Amino acid sequence: MENYFKIATKLNLTFTTEKGELGIAALWQLPFVKNGILHKLDISLSEAVKNSKVEDRYFGKVSKVNNDEVRLAVVREIIEDKIALQNRESNRIKKKRHNELILDIIAEKENDALKGMSVDELKAMLEE
Repeated sequence: MENYFKIATKLNLTFTTEKGELGIAALWQLPFVKNGILHKLDISLSEAVKNSKVEDRYFGKVSKVNNDEVRLAVVREIIEDKIALQNRESNRIKKKRHNELILDIIAEKENDALKGMSVDELKAMLEE
């Protein structure tokens, strides 16, 4: 696979969005949400690349290599990275909630065990 970031940087490619022309660094700052700027860029660049295919009557389909292909590769790499980050964060939150639930149950069981003890046993457990 080509290093599309290197190519895009060398060509100083920008990305036309509803916020104006954005560079690669600005794309990294955008959130990835449905119908957000990155999502719309992916869709529009996909269409542009698909439409850049031209029919050659002698040799069949020929792909014109253009800057939109580089732009699309960069946008997709950024999106994939953001999705991976969202998944890691979601998993981290799920694990935290799970562990909190387990700790709450443990505390409940410990309280139940203490409630089942006699007064003398409880007094013996008091720390001085």
